[in-house]
Amino acid sequence: MHEVKLTFTDGKYILLKPGDTVIPYGINRINPLSPDIKEPVVLDNNSHDEFITDILGILCQYDFFFVNNLQKAYNTKFVIRVKGF
Repeated sequence: MHEVKLTFTDGKYILLKPGDTVIPYGINRINPLSPDIKEPVVLDNNSHDEFITDILGILCQYDFFFVNNLQKAYNTKFVIRVKGF
């Protein structure tokens, strides 16, 4: 099983594994006060490199992301390490 550990600037981390749903959240450029929740990405059990690439794509393109629900948002700018194992 592939997992990816995202470490944040405060030293805390989250583990992402196959089956997790990552929900990107961006800034609506037309109406900044309107939420812009993007299409959820379900992480599948593909190759190790593709798994990390999927996560890096989200971190590079969006300002925030949720994992599995909309209860807690993570700021992509505070991720300092992406490590797969």
